[in-house]
Amino acid sequence: RPRFERYLAGMIRTTPGIQLTGARRPHVVMFIGPTGVGKTTTIAKVATQFALREHRRGAVVTADTYRMAATDQIRRYGEIIGLPVHVADTAEDMEAVLAKLEGFDLVLIDTAGRSPQNREQILQMRSLVDAARPDEIHLVISLTTKYVDVMSIIARFGLVPVNRIVLTKVDETRHYGLALNISMKFANFSIAYLSTGQEVPDDLEPADPARLAKLVIEGAEGGTGGRTGRPAA
Repeated sequence: RPRFERYLAGMIRTTPGIQLTGARRPHVVMFIGPTGVGKTTTIAKVATQFALREHRRGAVVTADTYRMAATDQIRRYGEIIGLPVHVADTAEDMEAVLAKLEGFDLVLIDTAGRSPQNREQILQMRSLVDAARPDEIHLVISLTTKYVDVMSIIARFGLVPVNRIVLTKVDETRHYGLALNISMKFANFSIAYLSTGQEVPDDLEPADPARLAKLVIEGAEGGTGGRTGRPAA
């Protein structure tokens, strides 16, 4: 089994989360994805980790004005950790807001959840991408989503230049083969983070191929040995 785990780990492409380069301009990271996958909570976790653990100057820009609850949620997180939160309704707003954040280390952009079946909505998101010119675009996907739907999500959101994957709701399933399937099917994507619960900021970890390979095998064997809740490290 250890040999097989190493073999699978070699097939799973990961990247060690967001890496700040120390450039004079802020590192801009945009999070996109379907509705209900946990984009806003993921952004709160990332922002809190960089603010409290690495003492970096960060800001959040939300373009999710379709759900008032989403804006209120990210504002509450910002108040708690002392992080400025800005709203950008349009591409023009996005350019103006980012111009005001030149002195920051990290800018995280939240977007409205989009249906992968609605091509027009995806193209609208492309205008925000062109305005923000992000250094990274993270596509957020729930591990509870069916394989065929994930393939559709990735294909549709591929109209936007995605280069990272965030896998959420790791704690809500015992089957993790999706992580392997994504790596085998889409050579241009790397898995950056795993979201393992709702706690901010603790339930977010950089993706590790050895850990993912172990989870894939445990899922194929029928679960986590009777344990429930957060997967074992």
